[in-house]
Amino acid sequence: MTYEQLQRYVARLIGDPENYDRIRFTMHSPETKLPYFMKGRKKDRPTLGKLLSPPVPRYVALSRYLYYEYCKYTVTEIEAAHSLQFKLFNERVKPISQHWILMPREIPITPVELFSTCVREIQEAKSNSVHSFPTTPVLPKAEKEKELQERDVLDSDMMFYQDLDPDDAWKELRLVDVWRGRIYNVFDKDHPRTFENSTFEESAEYRIEKVPRPIEGVPLQNQSLIHVHHFTMVRQRSNSVETHGDPFSIYIDHAEFAPGLLRRIAYKLGLSEAAVVDWKMALVRENYVVEVQPGVPLGKQLFEFSLESQYQPNQQYPLKMAFLGLEHAPLLKRPVKRDSRVVILN
Repeated sequence: MTYEQLQRYVARLIGDPENYDRIRFTMHSPETKLPYFMKGRKKDRPTLGKLLSPPVPRYVALSRYLYYEYCKYTVTEIEAAHSLQFKLFNERVKPISQHWILMPREIPITPVELFSTCVREIQEAKSNSVHSFPTTPVLPKAEKEKELQERDVLDSDMMFYQDLDPDDAWKELRLVDVWRGRIYNVFDKDHPRTFENSTFEESAEYRIEKVPRPIEGVPLQNQSLIHVHHFTMVRQRSNSVETHGDPFSIYIDHAEFAPGLLRRIAYKLGLSEAAVVDWKMALVRENYVVEVQPGVPLGKQLFEFSLESQYQPNQQYPLKMAFLGLEHAPLLKRPVKRDSRVVILN
């Protein structure tokens, strides 16, 4: 059975035979028992046998599971274009909407082209409701105030994007490549890097957000933009640093101390100081972890631990990148989402 024949078969099952080419398949991972992180491209896996072949070399048995998704675009359009799926994040490091754009392969990916296309998509999608808040007949006063604050923040964020001139968006925004709680690559006016394979990576968790702002009143040479990752230590494993949650970047004054930075981080994330009081701050590179001392200026600790260049994104060996870590349990443990759209083959 060919890829197209399988598309047509599934399209009939879901009652939409006319739009069969909007169905895209993802292989089953025998390691995680979940959808594989890479899509099954039609040109690479043109038959059912290829789609059922294990994506992991050390496994040989064919799978009995195959996942599918109903796409905004056709598979033909997706595979012929630069395809980017991204989440829009606000300054509190929260996702507020998600989007999907295609760009012609003939057009190189530049900050001007990319961000103008993304902002136009965001503005067009606004009327389709980017976020919803649950309503409750009676709310305790504290919860009601929190909900109103969240709505105000969301309204402010969306007003910014609605008013943003798409042609000027490259000056204000950046694209962040995140994977499993770590920032790997950044694409913006200061990092106009060339994408691997000259296109976007399907396995990446891309997000678009405002470019971080330097600290007002502090000379630029006295502050540095540092990536911050949430992590826990799993001491029974050789790879003991396990990142989680949504990482972010923040400017750090070389002369400030850890307690002051933690207060700024709490404010940025929309948390109370009490919520972060037990978080441990550490400097991390690979599995080497050094706890930050509260009474020593952060600039001294940062650059004694690692060269400033090693804190930068877009490294040749990204797992060797140094970062500021916040050690704590995940704020909210969410089960890994299984794709409910699965074809079970007997």
